[in-house]
Amino acid sequence: MDFNFIKLILLIIAIHLIINIINYFFKYHIRIKYYTTDKDIYSDLNKEFAYGFAACFDIKSAVKDDIILEPGKSATIPTGLYFCLPMDLELQIRPKSGLSKYMHPVILGTVDGDYRGEVCVTIYNLSASNYTIKYGQKIAQGKIDDVPFLPFMGSKFVSVKDLKEFGKKLNTKRGDKGFGSSGTGV
Repeated sequence: MDFNFIKLILLIIAIHLIINIINYFFKYHIRIKYYTTDKDIYSDLNKEFAYGFAACFDIKSAVKDDIILEPGKSATIPTGLYFCLPMDLELQIRPKSGLSKYMHPVILGTVDGDYRGEVCVTIYNLSASNYTIKYGQKIAQGKIDDVPFLPFMGSKFVSVKDLKEFGKKLNTKRGDKGFGSSGTGV
């Protein structure tokens, strides 16, 4: 094996380790400020992770009175949570599998780093019967994640005039296949 090749591999490994160390000490130990109007359901947001390695924390309903969702209807539910996120992070609102299983999915959402209002969650009732949302009920999950695209960092969209030329330049194995093209795994 060529000595320069070995040096290159060792350099790549060293850079990778340095990046991981920086991420460990800076990115993964960010203190995210939050405020809740309802201490009864959120005594400590850190306790809302169901398991030790859970990716998401539970988001609960802060409705004062029960909301009855009729079949085919939706409602925007207050959560009593407010966040002060750094500009390079977002809060992703995700469905809880337990609700989706029974035809009550949450609409995916993003809370941007500059939003300071109350986080609300939209729930649809796709079942054939009424669904009641109660105070303190787990209605969604939240995940804090990086924002890969920051417009003020110099990223720009570039318009392509010819779709055929676009396809030739960015040809991939997948192409334009989507909506289950890779199979369902069943």
